[in-house]
Amino acid sequence: MDTDLLAFGFAALALGLGFLIVARRLSARLEVAADVRRSLRLLTGLIAAILVLTGLGLLVVGVVSSSAMNPIP
Repeated sequence: MDTDLLAFGFAALALGLGFLIVARRLSARLEVAADVRRSLRLLTGLIAAILVLTGLGLLVVGVVSSSAMNPIP
């Protein structure tokens, strides 16, 4: 179960960072009004932040639960 948490954590972290990178590259090519561009950046930033924080949370839970199962003598 710990391996699953770590794998999903890394996947969510990579997905969040990838989403942010792709959104930044695509937003530069869009020809929209300034307020729409600002809203798109805010929305993509929020989505990426949720994915990154979820990934970090899963990594922390995976590490803590694995260390609780194998305590250091």
